[in-house]
Amino acid sequence: MHRAPPRSASHLPTCSHSSQSTRIRVRTHCRSGNCSAPAADFGTVGASLTQTLFDAGALLHEKRAADAALDQAAAQYRAAVILACQNVADTLRALQADAESLKASAAAERAAKRTFELAQSQQKLGTLSLVAVLNAEQTYQQAQMALIQARASRYSDTAALFQALGGVGGIVQKESPMNDLVRL
Repeated sequence: MHRAPPRSASHLPTCSHSSQSTRIRVRTHCRSGNCSAPAADFGTVGASLTQTLFDAGALLHEKRAADAALDQAAAQYRAAVILACQNVADTLRALQADAESLKASAAAERAAKRTFELAQSQQKLGTLSLVAVLNAEQTYQQAQMALIQARASRYSDTAALFQALGGVGGIVQKESPMNDLVRL
């Protein structure tokens, strides 16, 4: 993974000392018994320096946490892309199986229709019983139902493909390669 060069100098606090900003006074004698004033001034300077160093560690850890969050977001993005590609591949496989099923169902429906038509014509000639014609009609209707179910499955998987590709904002254009997938 490519990372930007570290800019830690801009994230860490700077320490500067100016004779105008910090004054350390040393008294040679104590008036009214107040001798702790110079120590208090010196202690304030020390506390200020310690606080700045502690902040530098906090900023460094915040930067590391931000880098870790960025790595986590990148990993989640990669996982989402892989999942999306897997969904597209799965729906393409389902569409391929649907195409084969649809082709077989259409052939079975044509054959059952032809058998039913032949049975009707033979019954008109008196060479086939009504029960045989009804059986041929039942087979034809079952083949029609199978063909309708195969088409519905194909439409459903086509919609799933569009969803796996991120959805379609409008109608597929006339010269789109997707048209080959949805033709029956």
